[in-house]
Amino acid sequence: MKPSQQLLKLASLFVSASALALGVLTGGCATTSTGDSDSSGQHADDVLITNKVQNAIWVDSTLRSLEIQVETVNAVVHLSGFVDTPEQKFAAGQDALAVAGVKDVRNSLLVRHSSERSEQDILAPRVPQF
Repeated sequence: MKPSQQLLKLASLFVSASALALGVLTGGCATTSTGDSDSSGQHADDVLITNKVQNAIWVDSTLRSLEIQVETVNAVVHLSGFVDTPEQKFAAGQDALAVAGVKDVRNSLLVRHSSERSEQDILAPRVPQF
């Protein structure tokens, strides 16, 4: 097995173990009805979602070395930071959206370098040309 594959497996295992530990530690926490919109149970879910999204982005080889910050509030993922292309911005959003429990993604990533293709070209549906 290549060293990079071993590192990838180790990182994935670490994120999974961290998420499991968080779930075990917060599993007994009860939510309260004080009107606070961020209950301890929701906060634990948000932390777990954040960890899973960070792992999904790290596993994506096109995004691994980029400066992407992930924050989750009420199961809505906020992506911020910098990417090099509109394709990477789109890929990060798709990676986040694919994580179980994510309700929505607010993609505020900034593209450092312009591309020949605009962001709208990348996001536009692919229509076959006849």
